[in-house]
Amino acid sequence: MRCIAGHLRGVGGMVEAGTGWKETVTQIRAVRGALNDVVLILLAEHLAAIVAGAQSDDAAIDLTLLETKSALLGGLVMDGAEERSFGGPDR
Repeated sequence: MRCIAGHLRGVGGMVEAGTGWKETVTQIRAVRGALNDVVLILLAEHLAAIVAGAQSDDAAIDLTLLETKSALLGGLVMDGAEERSFGGPDR
């Protein structure tokens, strides 16, 4: 997270210095990608904890997994503003 914070400060410096938009956008996408990676790591740890404590008939496990899947598909990793502003996620 400290690395991401440092990278983000660097992007702020680029904006303040008037660096070209293409370079700045490239760096913003790199920060966003790193944050998406953090989200995926947190979710993987969360799911691993659920599975580790699972019991075969535990309906709460199914609900938690469904909520997690819904969060992923609902835009936790990518926000809707990007889709509206730039025509879709990075690919």
